[in-house]
Amino acid sequence: AHQDPIDAIRLRGIFEAMDEAASRDPVKRERQILCVFGAAAILSYGSTARQTQDIDVWKPASRLNDRALRQMAKAAGIDYDPRELERQKAYLQIVDDGVVKMPFYDKEAFIWANGQKSENIWSGDHITIVAPPPAIVAAAKMVRAEPQDLEDVAFLMNAKGISIQDISRAIQHFPSNARSQASENMVYLEFANAAEAKNRALGKGKGYGE
Repeated sequence: AHQDPIDAIRLRGIFEAMDEAASRDPVKRERQILCVFGAAAILSYGSTARQTQDIDVWKPASRLNDRALRQMAKAAGIDYDPRELERQKAYLQIVDDGVVKMPFYDKEAFIWANGQKSENIWSGDHITIVAPPPAIVAAAKMVRAEPQDLEDVAFLMNAKGISIQDISRAIQHFPSNARSQASENMVYLEFANAAEAKNRALGKGKGYGE
């Protein structure tokens, strides 16, 4: 369980509070674009069942001002890029290309390696929240493929209408290690989907991930 959980409603409130704080900044800055991924992207895409303690922001696909963002997070009542291992409060985490691997994002053309743009999630007067295309969010989840990740992928398949083929194609744009892990893990998704199709044929159960 999370100590300071964020659900979809609180997430929207955090974005609004951050935008409000930006409007009080005496320095007029260019609009900041925050590309959320991980659990924050699942919440942004409409999951009402999901909670998280962190809002992960993918730096290569964002436009950020570190100092302003720190003030905005504080105003919204969350920590910013905390270094402690035991996090007490909800926090905003800026993630750069390194331990976490994602497909290449072209900042000039505003497109991901699969040719799709980020999806607009929320826009205020000073900040815009975007998320990677659903197939890329799902593909990133398949790198680890823990039970929660598989639930998240099932949600995206239902809510955003993406297929196993869409996810497989997106995986091909990930760096090699992540790509091979995610490709291997697709068997879990295919197995779950086959079981679901069988249940539907027998008239049992609800949709996978409902």
